[in-house]
Amino acid sequence: MKLSNISNYTGLLNKIKEECLQNPKRIGSLVGQPLNDYKSILNELSEDYKQEHAKDTHVQYCNRRFYKRCSLIGELETKIKKDLNCRGVLSSGVFFYGKGGYCGWHTDNRKDTKKLYFAFANEANKSFFATYKDDLIVDYDVKGWQSRMFKTPMWHSVGSNCLRFSLGFNVRN
Repeated sequence: MKLSNISNYTGLLNKIKEECLQNPKRIGSLVGQPLNDYKSILNELSEDYKQEHAKDTHVQYCNRRFYKRCSLIGELETKIKKDLNCRGVLSSGVFFYGKGGYCGWHTDNRKDTKKLYFAFANEANKSFFATYKDDLIVDYDVKGWQSRMFKTPMWHSVGSNCLRFSLGFNVRN
């Protein structure tokens, strides 16, 4: 299961980003305090932390804004479902990270679910998506849109030192 070229999505993704950013009523409250060093989140994943939080169903530590559902999300879900030829696609969230923004280590603790994220960064190499299975992998964002897909449960986190906008989806085979 692989997504087609990201350029097939950028027009719709930009419309969703603009709808969210231009409508203050859709912006949720800011959760947590920003980090002085956005990369410090990478050091938080210890064996003790993994043992304590392995079964969490929500993120313990984050500093990001949540958006209420945008009107075009359903159209994007339909497009993804058709492109991936899968049973279902459901939005899991629309998020904004400012400078010092982050989403702490978590697994989503859902078995056999694939996650798809689209992320927009206004600067290259100033935000990242990190995963940990056997080794730590830090994938820095390019400037503009990118997509990532992975299977849960898997340890992952996000850090940002720029303006970063992301949309997450649960994908059923």
